[in-house]
Amino acid sequence: MTDTHNGQLNTMGTGNYIEKEIVTQDTNSGVVASWDAPNMILKITNIIGEFDQNTTVIGATSNAQYSGGAYDGMLNV
Repeated sequence: MTDTHNGQLNTMGTGNYIEKEIVTQDTNSGVVASWDAPNMILKITNIIGEFDQNTTVIGATSNAQYSGGAYDGMLNV
C-alpha cells in the first residue's frame, strides 16, 4: 500500500490538476491522488524525492501550476 500525502497549496497559481497525472517539482515527482480545487488541497501518492513548500508543483498533463503552502509529510516514504 502506498501512502498518500496532502499539500495545502497557495492561492497563487493556475489550472486544475487531473487525477492520476504525474506532478513534478524540480527533480521530485508523484502521482495526483485527488485535487480539491475549492480548498486547494492536492493529495499526492507514489512520491519520489521531497516536495518543498515554496516551489511550484506542475501537472504533466494539465500544466496546472501552484506553489506549495504547507505539506503533511510530502516526502519519499
